[in-house]
Amino acid sequence: MEQVSLFDMPAIQVDETHWDIYEGSKLIGRYELDNIGWQFKSCVGPMCGGGGPLDEGEAIERSLNHAIKVLKHHYEKTKNYVEDDEE
Repeated sequence: MEQVSLFDMPAIQVDETHWDIYEGSKLIGRYELDNIGWQFKSCVGPMCGGGGPLDEGEAIERSLNHAIKVLKHHYEKTKNYVEDDEE
């Protein structure tokens, strides 16, 4: 599996197949990679997620970037809802 540089990304690799995705210090979602493909889901607000196949040897940057973009957009759109629930 290809190592991904995440220094400039809001994702932290938890183990070989899992990444946590943050907006600032807020955990907003998780990304997972397995033998079949990739998937992601939100950890805040209404459920949001997706996934797809990953061809053998294909780098994960594209799918990880997609997950980050969707989760950040979802969080921005539901942030007020999420913050109201936490009060």
